[in-house]
Amino acid sequence: MVAPGHYEGRSGGALLAQASALLALSLAPGCGQDSPARPNVLLVVVDTLRRDHLGCYGYERPTSPTIDALAERSVRFDNAYTTAPWTSPAIASILTSLYPSAHNVVRGGAILPEKLTTLTETLSAHGYATGGVTSNWQTRKGSGFDQGFELYSDSQVKGTKHVSSPDVTSEALTMLDQLMVGGHPFFLSVLYFDPHCAYMRHPEYGFAAPPAGRIRGGEDMLELRSMMATMSPLEVQCLRDLYDEEIAFTDASFGRLLEGLDARGLAENTLILFMSDHGEEFLAHGWLGHTRNLYQDMVRVPLIVHDPRTDSRGRVEPTRVSLVSIAPTVLDLVGLDPSELGYSAPSLRPLLEGRSAGDAWPIYCEVDFIPVNAKHGNKRSRKRSILVGRHKLIRDDATDRFELYDVERDPLETEDLAASSPELVRELERALDRMSDRAARGAVATQQPVLSEKDIEVLRGLGYADR
Repeated sequence: MVAPGHYEGRSGGALLAQASALLALSLAPGCGQDSPARPNVLLVVVDTLRRDHLGCYGYERPTSPTIDALAERSVRFDNAYTTAPWTSPAIASILTSLYPSAHNVVRGGAILPEKLTTLTETLSAHGYATGGVTSNWQTRKGSGFDQGFELYSDSQVKGTKHVSSPDVTSEALTMLDQLMVGGHPFFLSVLYFDPHCAYMRHPEYGFAAPPAGRIRGGEDMLELRSMMATMSPLEVQCLRDLYDEEIAFTDASFGRLLEGLDARGLAENTLILFMSDHGEEFLAHGWLGHTRNLYQDMVRVPLIVHDPRTDSRGRVEPTRVSLVSIAPTVLDLVGLDPSELGYSAPSLRPLLEGRSAGDAWPIYCEVDFIPVNAKHGNKRSRKRSILVGRHKLIRDDATDRFELYDVERDPLETEDLAASSPELVRELERALDRMSDRAARGAVATQQPVLSEKDIEVLRGLGYADR
């Protein structure tokens, strides 16, 4: 295993030395004997959850009472960004603190390389009991995302039309009881999936009207995309309404997880990090779902951090941050030094404590996506973006086309300023190239398994493969 890291790069010898240091720490006499004093960590990711569909981020519809209540007693980041607009690269960045061009989990079904050291492995080496529950096929057992977990369940990976949130919570609570045995602090990772297409009906919430046009609920993404050119505003609104019902349904299951944490007497010593891996598009820029674009509704995500040891009730942190900071932040909060362990993304601890985090980092996102069995070259998406100050530049590397937006004046990114601001485009392009180079240093090779027909069918349901 090698320690994670990026931006400044490392020699092979330095990587080996860091890996040896980590191993020595894990094997040292008495290692972990004082670890019960460290807080537990609960990391919750809701797949495909848009921040602007949550009450605590200003949404008027009551989709998220549990999440809103958590935000009221936590630090809510108003400008958090994922690294990529789909699950595999985004979750890989959360676990490794690397951008996609470094960890190279950029293809449908790609494996998280074993040579990378994950947050889970680092915590395990320092005395944490580790468990994970997933409901997304991309992070199934054997995908590499399970490395470092003592306990890992993917029994709720049953396709896009399976309603999984209640069982995900039940499995997480069962796993929590197992992790508590032995008295070690725990790291529990939970991935909810239901807001991901197919958007299923949950009529108890009453957000979605009766079927609109061709939309009944439960359509897979490829079916929906076949309707894009002719989809009516009423049909689009029905999709958004169904999506909101999925969010509310998942929020209720998340509430049961937090209740279970409290009932076990663990709430007062458990850090809770709640986030999304990416957002979702509803034709605002001509696309349904995700994977292709780097607009704000895809990459600006919810992030809520609750530390029961501090009094930070309802504080909103406006600083722009990236989810590459999640792993070093967790390590910092549990009393480990991220820099000594090879993490070079900034910890968010200073911001959580109301202090300055130093110079603002540019927000960098990327996508390098080719659908499995792609029949046409235009299905590939290779884009990068950088956000500096109020301006965001998106470069399509396949066409060398630029888009430029003033996200403060134009948060929905409806007015492309690239043609009218060539000097600003050139300036931001230079910043984009510098950040791209830094993000890719130390890149590992992609691990792409041989996919079975069953695997490809799963990817089709996710919208990641052609028919």
